[in-house]
Amino acid sequence: MGEAKALLAWGGRPLVVHQCEALRGFRDVVVVVGHDAAAIEAAAALPAGARWVENARWAEGRSTSLEAGARALPDDAAGVLVAAVDQPLDEAVVRALVAAYRPGEHAVVEPIRGGRRGHPVLLGVGAVTALRRAGEHDEGLRGIVRDARARGGVVVEVGGEELNLNTPAAYRAAREEET
Repeated sequence: MGEAKALLAWGGRPLVVHQCEALRGFRDVVVVVGHDAAAIEAAAALPAGARWVENARWAEGRSTSLEAGARALPDDAAGVLVAAVDQPLDEAVVRALVAAYRPGEHAVVEPIRGGRRGHPVLLGVGAVTALRRAGEHDEGLRGIVRDARARGGVVVEVGGEELNLNTPAAYRAAREEET
């Protein structure tokens, strides 16, 4: 991307702040940072209830960030919503996932748009343990979600488009739609 995705402007604030604000009301909001962690933390003040967790092993892959985030959560978490900083959250989607979730009944709640499952995903009871060992799973988060589906998953039809700001062109296009 050429710059830290967490600091991309989104809705008049850094994208990471937008993400945290979309998760208002969650007991714990853990923001995992790796590369350039100090600079990102200095440039973006997180809202109340959100906290930084540094992943010193970030260069080893995404699973290490899942592990770092899960280690920062309480063992008894009733669920874990996993979101990437480069996929701007829609508060309505987050609320729909939470509303559909039944602890003990659903191992995963996923949004579906136009017949395709997407992100963010809400993993149920026991997710903290699985995420703390994400690197041991041959497919990381994808495999954890697949295993959760087998134990009982639900999909929630949501509107809108899932944004993925992986390239400068994708970011520019999303910003044009945002305004």
